Amino acid sequence: QKQEKQIREETIQGIIQDRKDLIDQIDELARNDNVKGLLSVINSPGGTYVGSKEIYDSIKEISKKIPTAVYMKEMATSGGYLVSLSSDKIYGNAGTITGSVGVILQTIDASNLLDKLGINPIIVKSGELKAVPNPAEKISSEKLIYLENLIQKMKKEFLAIVKENRKVSDSIIEYISDGRVFTGKEAENLKLI
Repeated sequence: QKQEKQIREETIQGIIQDRKDLIDQIDELARNDNVKGLLSVINSPGGTYVGSKEIYDSIKEISKKIPTAVYMKEMATSGGYLVSLSSDKIYGNAGTITGSVGVILQTIDASNLLDKLGINPIIVKSGELKAVPNPAEKISSEKLIYLENLIQKMKKEFLAIVKENRKVSDSIIEYISDGRVFTGKEAENLKLI
């Protein structure tokens, strides 16, 4: 019986979080000698940095064995773009929205609201930076600087991945580093796809 050689397609849709199922499928494909290529279709605004990076790492690993390509549909921003960077070739539509290179941490300061409601949170923690940010506590300028530094480190890692995979100039890296989005056509002109 003759085995047919296959090009497999995997779709990444929606918010990217823990996708062990997808990573397991990609790892299974890596062990299948009949699979000769992988096309990933991405339509995602991003998600968690770790979830996106794990998928990136898995596709990057299989790309050592077989050709990989990605097609970005309506949107492949932030973590969706990070996943796209794992493939040998990146394709998109002229109207695809991509970019948004960076990391975001969102929280709120609900301490004034809690105070107005007469609620006094009791917080016991092992260190000053444990559970920062915590919506029940005001955040000091020192803690805010700590968080900003953490986010900047993750952003630098993301930008390094862009530079390594797309071979773009430092001026392009500087230009995209503010988190802006691009149409597919703009991204192509910047050599991001």
